[in-house]
Amino acid sequence: MKILVCIKQVADLESRFQVASGQTWFNETDLAFRLNEYDEFAVEAAVQLKEQTGGDLTVISVGPARASEALKKALAMGADQAVHVLEDQQLESFQTAQVIFEQIKAQGYDLIFTGMQSSDKGSGQVGLLLGEMLKINSVSCVVAFKYDGRIEVERELEGGLRAKLKLATPALVTCQLGLNQPRYPTLPNIMKAKKKPKSEVTSPAPASRLQVVALGPPPKAGAAELIEGDLLAQVSKVVAILKEHKLA
Repeated sequence: MKILVCIKQVADLESRFQVASGQTWFNETDLAFRLNEYDEFAVEAAVQLKEQTGGDLTVISVGPARASEALKKALAMGADQAVHVLEDQQLESFQTAQVIFEQIKAQGYDLIFTGMQSSDKGSGQVGLLLGEMLKINSVSCVVAFKYDGRIEVERELEGGLRAKLKLATPALVTCQLGLNQPRYPTLPNIMKAKKKPKSEVTSPAPASRLQVVALGPPPKAGAAELIEGDLLAQVSKVVAILKEHKLA
Protein backbone atom coordinates (compact mmCIF):
# COMPACT_ATOMS: atom_id res chain seq x y z
CA MET A 1 0.00 0.00 0.00
CA LYS A 2 1.29 3.45 -0.95
CA ILE A 3 0.42 6.06 1.67
CA LEU A 4 0.89 9.82 1.57
CA VAL A 5 0.55 12.46 4.29
CA CYS A 6 0.34 16.16 3.49
CA ILE A 7 1.72 18.27 6.31
CA LYS A 8 2.39 21.92 7.06
CA GLN A 9 4.70 23.83 9.37
CA VAL A 10 2.85 26.58 11.24
CA ALA A 11 3.67 29.19 13.84
CA ASP A 12 3.32 27.95 17.40
CA LEU A 13 0.13 29.42 18.85
CA GLU A 14 2.01 30.24 22.06
CA SER A 15 4.10 32.75 20.10
CA ARG A 16 3.54 36.50 20.31
CA PHE A 17 2.07 37.58 16.97
CA GLN A 18 2.56 41.05 15.52
CA VAL A 19 0.70 42.49 12.54
CA ALA A 20 1.64 45.91 11.23
CA SER A 21 -0.95 48.15 9.62
CA GLY A 22 -1.46 47.23 5.98
CA GLN A 23 0.12 43.78 6.28
CA THR A 24 -1.68 40.74 4.89
CA TRP A 25 0.30 38.27 7.02
CA PHE A 26 1.85 38.39 10.47
CA ASN A 27 5.51 39.17 11.08
CA GLU A 28 7.33 35.82 11.33
CA THR A 29 10.49 37.27 12.89
CA ASP A 30 11.31 35.58 16.21
CA LEU A 31 8.30 33.24 16.03
CA ALA A 32 8.60 29.59 16.98
CA PHE A 33 7.33 27.05 14.43
CA ARG A 34 6.01 23.51 14.73
CA LEU A 35 4.30 20.72 12.82
CA ASN A 36 0.62 21.60 12.48
CA GLU A 37 -1.27 19.87 15.31
CA TYR A 38 -3.96 18.39 13.05
CA ASP A 39 -1.22 16.98 10.82
CA GLU A 40 0.33 15.12 13.76
CA PHE A 41 -2.86 13.04 13.98
CA ALA A 42 -2.67 12.44 10.23
CA VAL A 43 0.94 11.26 10.46
CA GLU A 44 0.13 8.95 13.37
CA ALA A 45 -2.83 7.41 11.50
CA ALA A 46 -0.63 6.86 8.46
CA VAL A 47 2.18 5.29 10.48
CA GLN A 48 -0.27 2.93 12.20
CA LEU A 49 -1.64 1.91 8.78
CA LYS A 50 1.87 1.37 7.46
CA GLU A 51 2.67 -0.85 10.44
CA GLN A 52 -0.55 -2.80 9.83
CA THR A 53 -0.15 -3.29 6.08
CA GLY A 54 3.59 -3.10 5.57
CA GLY A 55 3.06 -0.20 3.19
CA ASP A 56 5.30 2.63 2.03
CA LEU A 57 4.75 6.05 3.61
CA THR A 58 5.71 9.41 2.09
CA VAL A 59 5.21 12.86 3.62
CA ILE A 60 5.02 16.04 1.56
CA SER A 61 5.03 19.69 2.56
CA VAL A 62 4.82 22.96 0.65
CA GLY A 63 6.69 25.79 2.33
CA PRO A 64 9.95 27.68 2.89
CA ALA A 65 13.25 26.13 3.89
CA ARG A 66 12.29 26.08 7.60
CA ALA A 67 9.45 23.61 6.81
CA SER A 68 12.12 20.89 6.60
CA GLU A 69 11.92 20.67 10.41
CA ALA A 70 8.29 19.53 10.20
CA LEU A 71 9.28 16.89 7.64
CA LYS A 72 12.07 15.68 9.92
CA LYS A 73 9.58 15.16 12.74
CA ALA A 74 7.25 13.18 10.47
CA LEU A 75 10.18 11.00 9.38
CA ALA A 76 11.11 10.44 13.02
CA MET A 77 7.51 9.41 13.73
CA GLY A 78 7.78 6.67 11.11
CA ALA A 79 7.47 8.00 7.56
CA ASP A 80 9.82 6.42 5.01
CA GLN A 81 10.66 9.41 2.82
CA ALA A 82 9.87 13.10 2.46
CA VAL A 83 9.24 15.54 -0.36
CA HIS A 84 9.72 19.26 0.28
CA VAL A 85 8.18 21.59 -2.29
CA LEU A 86 10.10 24.81 -1.72
CA GLU A 87 7.80 27.82 -1.70
CA ASP A 88 8.43 31.13 0.06
CA GLN A 89 5.09 32.74 -0.81
CA GLN A 90 1.97 32.46 1.32
CA LEU A 91 -0.24 30.29 -0.88
CA GLU A 92 -4.01 30.07 -0.54
CA SER A 93 -5.81 26.72 -0.38
CA PHE A 94 -6.37 26.17 -4.11
CA GLN A 95 -2.76 27.01 -4.92
CA THR A 96 -1.44 24.62 -2.27
CA ALA A 97 -3.68 21.78 -3.42
CA GLN A 98 -2.69 22.33 -7.06
CA VAL A 99 1.03 22.32 -6.23
CA ILE A 100 0.68 19.04 -4.30
CA PHE A 101 -1.48 17.57 -7.07
CA GLU A 102 1.20 18.25 -9.68
CA GLN A 103 3.75 16.41 -7.54
CA ILE A 104 1.67 13.31 -6.78
CA LYS A 105 -0.84 12.85 -9.62
CA ALA A 106 1.24 10.12 -11.28
CA GLN A 107 2.27 8.35 -8.07
CA GLY A 108 -0.85 6.22 -7.57
CA TYR A 109 -1.24 6.58 -3.81
CA ASP A 110 -3.81 4.26 -2.26
CA LEU A 111 -4.54 6.46 0.73
CA ILE A 112 -3.81 10.10 1.48
CA PHE A 113 -4.04 11.65 4.94
CA THR A 114 -4.16 15.38 5.70
CA GLY A 115 -4.98 17.38 8.80
CA MET A 116 -8.54 18.69 8.91
CA GLN A 117 -7.15 22.23 8.77
CA SER A 118 -4.06 24.27 9.57
CA SER A 119 -3.94 26.20 12.82
CA ASP A 120 -2.74 29.41 11.12
CA LYS A 121 -5.37 29.79 8.35
CA GLY A 122 -8.00 27.24 9.35
CA SER A 123 -9.65 27.00 5.92
CA GLY A 124 -10.07 23.21 6.00
CA GLN A 125 -10.01 23.18 2.19
CA VAL A 126 -6.67 21.83 0.97
CA GLY A 127 -7.39 18.14 1.58
CA LEU A 128 -10.81 18.13 -0.06
CA LEU A 129 -9.61 20.22 -3.01
CA LEU A 130 -6.79 17.73 -3.53
CA GLY A 131 -9.22 14.80 -3.41
CA GLU A 132 -11.38 16.48 -6.05
CA MET A 133 -8.38 17.12 -8.29
CA LEU A 134 -7.37 13.46 -8.00
CA LYS A 135 -10.99 12.30 -8.57
CA ILE A 136 -10.88 9.97 -5.56
CA ASN A 137 -13.15 9.32 -2.57
CA SER A 138 -12.70 11.94 0.16
CA VAL A 139 -13.99 12.25 3.71
CA SER A 140 -13.37 15.05 6.22
CA CYS A 141 -13.33 15.55 10.01
CA VAL A 142 -12.45 11.92 10.75
CA VAL A 143 -12.35 11.00 14.45
CA ALA A 144 -12.13 7.19 14.08
CA PHE A 145 -10.32 5.18 11.39
CA LYS A 146 -10.03 1.48 10.62
CA TYR A 147 -8.73 -0.39 7.59
CA ASP A 148 -9.63 -3.96 6.71
CA GLY A 149 -9.44 -4.10 2.95
CA ARG A 150 -11.84 -1.16 2.96
CA ILE A 151 -11.71 2.05 4.92
CA GLU A 152 -14.14 2.50 7.80
CA VAL A 153 -14.33 5.95 9.38
CA GLU A 154 -16.42 8.04 11.71
CA ARG A 155 -16.93 11.72 10.94
CA GLU A 156 -17.62 14.34 13.56
CA LEU A 157 -20.80 16.30 12.86
CA GLU A 158 -22.40 19.29 14.56
CA GLY A 159 -24.26 18.70 17.78
CA GLY A 160 -21.96 15.90 18.95
CA LEU A 161 -23.21 13.47 16.29
CA ARG A 162 -21.08 11.05 14.30
CA ALA A 163 -21.52 9.56 10.84
CA LYS A 164 -20.06 6.14 10.00
CA LEU A 165 -18.85 5.63 6.44
CA LYS A 166 -17.10 2.96 4.36
CA LEU A 167 -14.87 3.89 1.44
CA ALA A 168 -12.94 2.00 -1.19
CA THR A 169 -9.37 3.01 -2.02
CA PRO A 170 -7.92 5.15 -3.42
CA ALA A 171 -9.21 7.70 -0.94
CA LEU A 172 -8.30 10.82 1.00
CA VAL A 173 -9.01 11.38 4.70
CA THR A 174 -8.74 14.63 6.67
CA CYS A 175 -8.03 14.06 10.37
CA GLN A 176 -9.68 15.78 13.31
CA LEU A 177 -8.13 16.28 16.75
CA GLY A 178 -8.56 13.23 18.98
CA LEU A 179 -8.34 10.65 16.17
CA ASN A 180 -5.44 8.98 17.97
CA GLN A 181 -2.53 9.69 20.28
CA PRO A 182 0.43 10.93 18.20
CA ARG A 183 3.67 9.24 19.21
CA TYR A 184 6.63 11.20 20.51
CA PRO A 185 9.73 10.66 18.33
CA THR A 186 12.40 8.80 20.30
CA LEU A 187 16.07 9.70 20.04
CA PRO A 188 16.94 6.51 18.05
CA ASN A 189 14.15 7.28 15.57
CA ILE A 190 15.29 10.91 15.29
CA MET A 191 18.76 9.64 14.38
CA LYS A 192 17.32 7.16 11.85
CA ALA A 193 15.28 9.95 10.27
CA LYS A 194 18.48 11.76 9.28
CA LYS A 195 19.33 8.89 6.90
CA LYS A 196 15.89 8.62 5.27
CA PRO A 197 15.45 9.94 1.70
CA LYS A 198 14.45 13.61 1.48
CA SER A 199 14.02 15.45 -1.82
CA GLU A 200 13.58 19.16 -2.49
CA VAL A 201 11.63 20.23 -5.56
CA THR A 202 10.07 23.37 -6.97
CA SER A 203 6.68 23.71 -8.61
CA PRO A 204 5.15 26.91 -10.00
CA ALA A 205 1.96 27.86 -8.18
CA PRO A 206 -1.12 28.77 -10.22
CA ALA A 207 -2.64 32.23 -10.00
CA SER A 208 -4.37 32.90 -6.71
CA ARG A 209 -8.17 32.84 -6.61
CA LEU A 210 -8.25 34.65 -3.27
CA GLN A 211 -7.08 38.10 -2.28
CA VAL A 212 -6.30 38.91 1.35
CA VAL A 213 -7.37 42.51 1.91
CA ALA A 214 -6.21 43.00 5.49
CA LEU A 215 -5.14 41.09 8.56
CA GLY A 216 -5.66 42.17 12.14
CA PRO A 217 -6.95 41.21 15.58
CA PRO A 218 -10.71 40.91 16.05
CA PRO A 219 -12.47 44.01 17.43
CA LYS A 220 -12.78 44.17 21.18
CA ALA A 221 -16.18 43.19 22.49
CA GLY A 222 -18.18 45.94 24.14
CA ALA A 223 -18.96 45.85 27.82
CA ALA A 224 -22.18 44.18 28.92
CA GLU A 225 -24.94 46.38 30.31
CA LEU A 226 -26.89 45.17 33.33
CA ILE A 227 -30.59 46.14 33.12
CA GLU A 228 -32.17 46.55 36.53
CA GLY A 229 -35.73 47.12 37.71
CA ASP A 230 -38.92 45.10 37.55
CA LEU A 231 -39.86 43.00 34.52
CA LEU A 232 -41.84 45.78 32.79
CA ALA A 233 -38.98 48.24 33.18
CA GLN A 234 -36.47 45.72 31.88
CA VAL A 235 -38.58 44.94 28.80
CA SER A 236 -39.05 48.64 28.07
CA LYS A 237 -35.31 49.22 28.31
CA VAL A 238 -34.53 46.29 25.98
CA VAL A 239 -37.04 47.57 23.39
CA ALA A 240 -35.51 51.06 23.58
CA ILE A 241 -32.00 49.62 23.02
CA LEU A 242 -33.19 47.58 20.03
CA LYS A 243 -34.83 50.64 18.48
CA GLU A 244 -31.72 52.73 19.11
CA HIS A 245 -29.62 50.23 17.16
CA LYS A 246 -32.35 49.81 14.54
CA LEU A 247 -32.85 46.17 15.42
CA ALA A 248 -36.56 46.47 16.11
